[in-house]
Amino acid sequence: MAFEREREICMIRWMLFVSLSVAAGPAVAGLEPDPAFGEDGRVTRVAFGPTGEGVVAMDVDAQDRVVSAYSGLSGRGVSRHLASGMLDGNFGTGGRVVLDFAVRDLVIQPDGRIVVVGGDVGALLEQDWRIARLLPDGSPDASFGDGGEIVLDWFGSGDEALSVALAADGSLVVGGRAFDPNTGTAFAVAVFDVQGSLLVWRADKLFAGTADICNRVLIQPDDRIICAGLARNPGGALMAVVRYEADLDVDTGFGTDGLATVTFPEGPAETNDALLLSGGEILLGGFVDDTDDYALALARLTAAGALDEEFSTDGRAMVHIPGSPTELVRGLLVHGGRIYAAVLDEVRSDFIVAGFTPGGVLDGAFGDSGLVEIDFNGLADLSLAITEHQGQVLVGGSVGAEQLAAQTDLGLARLTASGALDPDFGLGGLRQDGLTGPVTAWTTDAVFRDDGGVLTVGYTGATLSSREFLLSAFDVDGSPDTAFGQEGSVTADFGNDKNEARAVARLADGRLLVAGVVRGAGGTDDFAVARFLADGTLDTSFGSSGWSVVDLDGSADTLHDLEVQADGRILLGGEGYFPGSSGTRDFALVRLSSDGALDPSFGSGGVARVSVDTFDETAAIDLLAGGDIVLGGSSSGDYVVIRFNGDGSLETSFGTAGVASHDFLGQYDFMRDLVVVDDWQGKGERIVAVGMARNGGSSPSDEDFAAVMFDTDGSPETGFGSAGQVVVDLSAGQDQALAVALMDSNLVLAGRSGSPSDFAALALTADGQADAAFFTDGSSFTLDFAGSSDEPATVLSGGAGLLLAGQSFHPGELGGIQKITLLRMAVSQRLFEDRFESP
Repeated sequence: MAFEREREICMIRWMLFVSLSVAAGPAVAGLEPDPAFGEDGRVTRVAFGPTGEGVVAMDVDAQDRVVSAYSGLSGRGVSRHLASGMLDGNFGTGGRVVLDFAVRDLVIQPDGRIVVVGGDVGALLEQDWRIARLLPDGSPDASFGDGGEIVLDWFGSGDEALSVALAADGSLVVGGRAFDPNTGTAFAVAVFDVQGSLLVWRADKLFAGTADICNRVLIQPDDRIICAGLARNPGGALMAVVRYEADLDVDTGFGTDGLATVTFPEGPAETNDALLLSGGEILLGGFVDDTDDYALALARLTAAGALDEEFSTDGRAMVHIPGSPTELVRGLLVHGGRIYAAVLDEVRSDFIVAGFTPGGVLDGAFGDSGLVEIDFNGLADLSLAITEHQGQVLVGGSVGAEQLAAQTDLGLARLTASGALDPDFGLGGLRQDGLTGPVTAWTTDAVFRDDGGVLTVGYTGATLSSREFLLSAFDVDGSPDTAFGQEGSVTADFGNDKNEARAVARLADGRLLVAGVVRGAGGTDDFAVARFLADGTLDTSFGSSGWSVVDLDGSADTLHDLEVQADGRILLGGEGYFPGSSGTRDFALVRLSSDGALDPSFGSGGVARVSVDTFDETAAIDLLAGGDIVLGGSSSGDYVVIRFNGDGSLETSFGTAGVASHDFLGQYDFMRDLVVVDDWQGKGERIVAVGMARNGGSSPSDEDFAAVMFDTDGSPETGFGSAGQVVVDLSAGQDQALAVALMDSNLVLAGRSGSPSDFAALALTADGQADAAFFTDGSSFTLDFAGSSDEPATVLSGGAGLLLAGQSFHPGELGGIQKITLLRMAVSQRLFEDRFESP
């Protein structure tokens, strides 16, 4: 009996489910944000890009991972690279940890924790010492200081920690500068215990009227502490070294009462870095100003603080690099019986590494007469740090960013003992990463991937005139696909200031076509399309080294969409200014072969052009089943749809000589997308165009969601909406449909609503009526991501549900940042929970 009763209950539940499903209408009824995607259906991601960063210090951990302190114009922090040179995705976010202070040095503890030191970003008079400790995964070490950080204010202003060293007992010795309002900038050194508690500190003025700065702290085996740096006044500078006892009492047995100085007869000299040598000697590196230019300077002190006359000629070595008026030592390394120096040379603008014999003479067995010059990409590169890595010499610094003018990336280069680039590291011995960011990102299109994940395209850049293609891949759960490009993103620059991806198509073999706009050599915009492999690598077999550019007529051209025909040929839709036609902007349709070459059999030399009025703008293109092409856009404030034959000629049976137009309410209308419905209610193909229509006024608040359906002869389909059109006001603010997708028999319009705008979507039945059962809250929804401007660029149906992809602006983060934004919606589980699981 119990079994029969259970069967009866199951049948009732099934019948109830079927009846509810039928009553709801479409099979997708009740969509809401999908909890299996991101955070409650939502994913936002910043774009990272170059904004002036470079490595300023490096250390290597027990797993041979390279940990770098990097500093940039709008961001700074710590990065970690694997031994191979790849960013370590298990550290921080995509291999980087962003900090809110200017980092200057770091050290790795035996347990893998990382101590970073530096100073506040901002006015000199507001700076304090900042010391942070990170756990091995990059998260703050809450057991250190106050939540992982220490702030030390010496005299109220002008303080910065510049160097850190780890003592045998785990305590930290930090050196730098401290500004005393009464006496000026002083050598400063402080000792902290393993928890970050301040044990002892002191600041010393070396000479009256000088600025005294400790650039490097070193700890001797007997626990005595060395501060090496400089004393600078308006008349010049000298190298300076102070030695302290472990309790920071000055060691009067060193130099003269604890102070050793080095001067050069050629001119003022400064110390930028220092090393302890195995015999107790102290090696100093910096520069000499010999009135005409800067020269590399090395000096060696004995353990007692005197010039070591066995080094070079009298304990000092000065080296000029031929043809360069400005060079200085930024970092020192002793490895394999040779002294290496990372050399900053602003004139050559390349990484420069100098190799010296132990006696201080350039070593002819290294590079070219003791010098190695490394050019990453023909732009400005500066070598700023050096360390040993897997038995080789690793150099770090800043590298010119190809995609953004006057910006720099983080750069690493690894050299063998002979000075050759080590092919086992990075790409041919080099690694370049744009870390600092985050930079503003725009999303313009998206496509599903085979695994149900999604790929978005758009562009990113620190300035309006310097942009690059941006491709970002996400797994089915919304997390970045770290196997794609660099931790889920790929940027591409085609040698232009402006590179904007506008549309994407995925080919059957998984490769990606990405089309957009690039600024050509003449300073005007052109159509461009590039092909990428499934992993984000540029496919150089396409076009010219991976991309093709089409200049319509020597003036400004704008691409908006692409489609791939069944035979693999590529259609690009947009508009161009044609000087030969009184400078008007006309609709343009371009066809390329599958390998990226213009197809001369299409239109005129591969281009079909239509002029409707003086200001025509394309929104989208799509394909009809028989091979014809429809292009939709706007002209003179009305929707326009143009039908082309397969050869690019106009299909004159459509509309008026191939062109159909639609005016909604006698006001200004603007189309943003279109889609071909394969078989509308058994009557054949129909074309649906969406965008906005103004309802009775001229302000943005009068704009509403709008859709119109055309039949295949260009007439409005009277069975859709009201005489072929639908206009829906979602809010008191501005409403615009920006994209449309088919989901079963429904049309889903996605766009922005309100002021400031939110993500919005509207579901229509096949006959153009609002479908009140489509979303859990009715026929439409709006979603605010961060209280500011949000808008989707496209909407996709299929895979794991309905997906909207676009961007959202987050004013409360990072001083205000626009992010890539995804929203996925799936069938609500609340129906089942309410009906079947409630007690």
